[in-house]
Amino acid sequence: MSEKALQKYLMLRAKTEGVYARKMQAVGRVGFPDVLIAFKGVVIFIELKSPTGKGRLSEMQIWEHTQLRMAGCDVRIISTKDEVDNVITYITEV
Repeated sequence: MSEKALQKYLMLRAKTEGVYARKMQAVGRVGFPDVLIAFKGVVIFIELKSPTGKGRLSEMQIWEHTQLRMAGCDVRIISTKDEVDNVITYITEV
């Protein structure tokens, strides 16, 4: 499964469960997480990586994720459908 297919699956699962989900881009910033999901005041930033294991975090992604975590944000790296299902379950049950 490609990263694009994984993103499509995440967006579909979020929509099905009533979770707000948006593809993210930070103008002028490299390394920002791919998707934001939110439900009942809980926000999670998600970095998608191909389940093939070929995708690795860049130094800028690691830096950006660290900055978000230091600001108190939840940042997840997801590479499988099971991980998508787990994060959707988590956010709807918090």
